[in-house]
Amino acid sequence: PLWRVADQKLFEFSGNFSPAFSANDNRRGPMLVWSASDAKHWTDYSLAATVLPGRPYGIGLVFRYRDVNNHYKLEVDASRRFHKLTRRMGGSETLLAQAASFGWETNNLDFVRPTRMRVELLGNRIEAFWGDHQMFTGPVYDDALSGGTVGVHGWANRGASFSQLVVARTGSVAPA
Repeated sequence: PLWRVADQKLFEFSGNFSPAFSANDNRRGPMLVWSASDAKHWTDYSLAATVLPGRPYGIGLVFRYRDVNNHYKLEVDASRRFHKLTRRMGGSETLLAQAASFGWETNNLDFVRPTRMRVELLGNRIEAFWGDHQMFTGPVYDDALSGGTVGVHGWANRGASFSQLVVARTGSVAPA
């Protein structure tokens, strides 16, 4: 199996990735999404999870997920020193925001302690946080995908874990 639950944590066990290990764009790895029928209609919400990468490769959240070809993805990759927000629509990926590194990463991106990852969605506004740090210079605005469910993903990150996943109406999740 790609995913397992143990000790109240969700673990990604495959370490799968595509297209190639050297890729920085159009990266696909195992995703696990909430499949409740009403979730596909969610619009304005907060998604938060405590993440612990198994390796210093891609880990993140997916949201406003409609299907494998239509969703947003928030991803952190320490080995490539980036964090980015992408939109996959009609199977094509578009980069919405990216930063080359965190000014605070030596303290917060060490991959030995769990960190809270959060995204806040309100209309076309998307805000992303790693711990209590905003991941980009401010909100990102995009209205291509107005609703959908949530999920988690890994990229070449066997052993990555997710716990304390919370989805709530925007503004009702306490800061990380």
